[in-house]
Amino acid sequence: MASDPRHGYLRRAYDTIARVGKEWKETSDRGARAAERVVNAGIRQKFAGKRAFGCAFADTGEFEGVREWMEASMISKKRDAIADAEEALDCLTKLFTTLSNLENSLSALPPPDEKLQPISLPISTLCEWVSEIGIMYRKSITLKTVTLDDITENLTAVSTRGSAELYSVYLSAWVMEPYVDIKRIKYIEGAVAIAIANLQSSTVR
Repeated sequence: MASDPRHGYLRRAYDTIARVGKEWKETSDRGARAAERVVNAGIRQKFAGKRAFGCAFADTGEFEGVREWMEASMISKKRDAIADAEEALDCLTKLFTTLSNLENSLSALPPPDEKLQPISLPISTLCEWVSEIGIMYRKSITLKTVTLDDITENLTAVSTRGSAELYSVYLSAWVMEPYVDIKRIKYIEGAVAIAIANLQSSTVR
């Protein structure tokens, strides 16, 4: 008996959702570490200023060379960390595009052969689920982008006092990912896996 063509798109959907989810977590964590480095470098850059030394020597020029070296070092580290965070955002955007392409491919599939036995997961439902996950990731990318912009812009505008508390809020917005419902995504993965298993079972019969 020829294999059911629906098995192919179900398997592709499952593999894509699972792979994107795994890579999303790894990339998001990498971006969070980069964003934290941006914050740390920016705050240390502020402390490299003369007033931040908090000692009588700060205004004598004795430590000017050290101060300039510290400030240049922190600026370089902050620039590298921003580049790493932006690279992570680019990777997350590509993962979102992968899901969008999957949704488009599923939407373009022709109606199933009426001779085929109905399955527990219609293609319309699968498309809705893929779209639902894609919306989660898209909103998260927007939040992370705004967060990184705020961090980089406000590092030069906010005084050192209180900066730690402010930027801990920014970093929490990146790490917590309020728009990404992991339990819901795992439920969808499980439902697709069950549909694949049921389809295989019915084909064997």
